[in-house]
Amino acid sequence: MVMNYHHIQSLVLCTCWKISLQYHWAGYEQYRLKKIPCKQQMHRTIKDLWYAGYIVGSKSIEEPLDTGLPSRVIRYQLVNEVNQNFIAQECQSLYKKLERAKFGVNLFGNPFDYGLCTDGVKLITGKVKAMLHKTHPDKQPGFNKQFNQMTQCMAWIREGVPLPTDDINSVISQNSGKLLS
Repeated sequence: MVMNYHHIQSLVLCTCWKISLQYHWAGYEQYRLKKIPCKQQMHRTIKDLWYAGYIVGSKSIEEPLDTGLPSRVIRYQLVNEVNQNFIAQECQSLYKKLERAKFGVNLFGNPFDYGLCTDGVKLITGKVKAMLHKTHPDKQPGFNKQFNQMTQCMAWIREGVPLPTDDINSVISQNSGKLLS
């Protein structure tokens, strides 16, 4: 689970009591962590967790949803969950890519942006097989959803992913009318 500043607040509140002993926040124990620390305390706690090696942050520049300027965002995650988050994110991106290639996007009742070239299908097939091994329930517990996604992706690949140059009617008949909206 990738956490941003608001998600990390719960982690910070859990560790504030331990760190409050280090910084000697007067009277903080009597509130029993019901008092939210100030902004400086939050930043100091996050920085201390980062330097101690408990969390990892990745910096990126994100475009705004509405009109406005891009902003720098730091996404935090626990160190022991980095590999799990990578596997989950990779499986989700492969699933979405294959689903879009197989069924396209519904634009006014017709599929649009469907298909992959044969080299792309070979490349994705290798990635899906690798993720099937990494997410197998006998090898890694807790990846059942990702394993099911990868088995569905393999089923779609075996059925055949249409080429971008295929006729729209053949894509609709092959997919029995299912389109992504």
